[in-house]
Amino acid sequence: MSSFFPPKSLELTMALIKPHAAKVPPIVQQIKNEILNNKFFIIRYSRRLLSLEDAQAMYKEHEGKPFYDRLVNLMTSGPTETFILARENGIKRWREMMGPTRTFDAMFHAPFSFRSLYGMSNTKNATHGS
Repeated sequence: MSSFFPPKSLELTMALIKPHAAKVPPIVQQIKNEILNNKFFIIRYSRRLLSLEDAQAMYKEHEGKPFYDRLVNLMTSGPTETFILARENGIKRWREMMGPTRTFDAMFHAPFSFRSLYGMSNTKNATHGS
């Protein structure tokens, strides 16, 4: 029967494992496993070092905030694991999987989220999504 109905629309989202987490193979593997377990399609994957310009552009909305330089420095400190993912309601689901931005909040409100499990601080919170 499913062949008679058009597939529900897939939503694309960018998922990124930050450098401090990307350098730990078991963390990367666990996040990849959870991506697949949550029915995401991995459209594109790369391990790459962000340039200063790329990091500044990615976090332009935070320019001038006290944590901006720390965040840009983190994002250029080593390779990231970057994914383009597709899934119905993909943005919402990826955000749920990441958990709250603040690691301390994630520990209480989403204890099994990536930021709770692998985050070290509000800047080193393991993942990014957009």
